[in-house]
Amino acid sequence: MNKYFFLFIFIHLISFAQDTNTVISGEKVSFFRADTLVWTEERSSLENTVLRMEYVNNKKWNGKYEGIGSVLIYKKGKEVEEWSYEGVINRKKVQITYYNLNSDVRNSLFRKPKIIKVKSFVGNKTYTLSYKNGKKHEGTILEEDELIRYKNGKKNGAFIRYDDFPWTEESIIGKGNYQEGNYHGIITFFSPEGMQYSCEYKNGKPWKGQVLENAWLTSYDKGLKDGTETFSRKERKDSLVFSRNYRQGKLEGSCTGFYYQKYFYGKVVSFHFNGVYKDDQPYSGTFYNKKMNTLEEYVQGKKEGLFTDKGNYFIHKKNYKNGLLVSKKSILDGDTSIYYSMNYEGNKAMNGAEVNLVEKTNLIFRNRLYIKKEFINGSQNGHEEWFICTRKKMIPIAQIPIKNGKKEGKAWCNFDRVEYNRIKLGKLEGVYKNNKPFSGDFVLITMEGFTEIAQYSKGKKISSKWYYPRKKQLKSRQ
Repeated sequence: MNKYFFLFIFIHLISFAQDTNTVISGEKVSFFRADTLVWTEERSSLENTVLRMEYVNNKKWNGKYEGIGSVLIYKKGKEVEEWSYEGVINRKKVQITYYNLNSDVRNSLFRKPKIIKVKSFVGNKTYTLSYKNGKKHEGTILEEDELIRYKNGKKNGAFIRYDDFPWTEESIIGKGNYQEGNYHGIITFFSPEGMQYSCEYKNGKPWKGQVLENAWLTSYDKGLKDGTETFSRKERKDSLVFSRNYRQGKLEGSCTGFYYQKYFYGKVVSFHFNGVYKDDQPYSGTFYNKKMNTLEEYVQGKKEGLFTDKGNYFIHKKNYKNGLLVSKKSILDGDTSIYYSMNYEGNKAMNGAEVNLVEKTNLIFRNRLYIKKEFINGSQNGHEEWFICTRKKMIPIAQIPIKNGKKEGKAWCNFDRVEYNRIKLGKLEGVYKNNKPFSGDFVLITMEGFTEIAQYSKGKKISSKWYYPRKKQLKSRQ
């Protein structure tokens, strides 16, 4: 791209900015383009949140809008729901005290008014659901594209499930009954092609028949999957069709399918896959990994070749031979320049570095705390590093020296980053000797949701402090 292209974009942005206008009035923000209202955002006094409404030709189109004692919901220019509240006119501001995860005290919130009823507008009909003590009680409501009847606070009676808005006869994809909150009796499903399937439900679970849900068509017999299960999603640029077989609740026999995708820049990816299941496990052939959009191969029940798995922040590419892990490459999702590679023998880490999620830890770190280990000739050596992941960054919080599989030497931990608290203890350092704390300060992250700061001298613990994340305090024990 040359300089003239960027100049064009710059001039276009300037003209666009000159053609727009934002008006702030009280707690409401309105955005205009060429004197045409595009959207509004306002602080709701009813739901204690921000309501956004998008406009087309100066008319409400999609979003929420606050009326007098109610919140109105629009879809494609049509009012579809009205949520009414009690105690709106003479509502008073009350003092509420609560603690968040960082132990900050927040005050002076509006007490949320209680919902008293909800109106749903489907076709030419209006349905009303009454609330009792802020909970659904009696009547009919459209809930997640499902028209449901409530009785005494539970789903009871007939329901109609729609594919999407507008909710018409042509968009119905399911009909049946609820009993005490669960599907009960015969439930009928309709496909986009006009096919009809039905299944008997007991205690809210499929018992006998065929269930069509989210493009899956599954057969049941006596509460277990039994027979052929198919998945079909056919679109112009993205198609996936496959079938597999169940026998008394277990995958057994062939699994075949086809995948096709055309990217916006012209690239086309397509492949067939054909595998065999045995005793509910892949046994031979190729199988489609829907999560990673890749093919995986099995030979006599053993993994063979490349397998890809995506964690919370890393993509792991693993190579297998005769069912044994040979190598693994872990790439940071969002920045492919950050990766770690490890070679294995007999599933044992030999040479390189690997990174893994710490499954059980302090609640603050859930799904974000990772540990990196380095290996030389099958023994852990180098630095063991602990860090918190973001999409494109790894924030180091601790480092421990390892020699021949044992902790040895000076380690450190940044306590400020560990707890995200306002207690500034800074960088804590300690020395390990023979795989045990010897002298200095150590931060020990526990499984129960709190952290211990322990001080050692000549291998003995001389004091410890405990930090509770939800309560801003440190307790000392000698």
